[in-house]
Amino acid sequence: MNTRILICDDDVDMVKLISRMLTKNGYDVDEITQMVDFMDKVQKFDPDMILMDISMPDINGVDATRMLYANESTSYIPVIFMSADPDIELFASQLNKLYIKKPFDIDKLRAILNVYSIQ
Repeated sequence: MNTRILICDDDVDMVKLISRMLTKNGYDVDEITQMVDFMDKVQKFDPDMILMDISMPDINGVDATRMLYANESTSYIPVIFMSADPDIELFASQLNKLYIKKPFDIDKLRAILNVYSIQ
């Protein structure tokens, strides 16, 4: 079974780009561009990892991650923050999370995935 990665980003073009990169590299990918249904999507897709944009319009990535970790059934899922925001390091440090700055290439993403041994 392939590794499942959920991409959470309100930029539809970015989601499609990341999705294509990951799919070409053998990952199963699902996407969410509006965080209203975030927890439902997580529970249905059961991802091995989540790529989370910090700046989402309805629920920001930090708050969504807090919701994820407050739920016992999803608290184990690793989250990697991604953003073009220069303050991403500050946001990521709030929850002790790895992050990747946009734009990025598949090699940078692979290096992050390897930290979690998700290949």
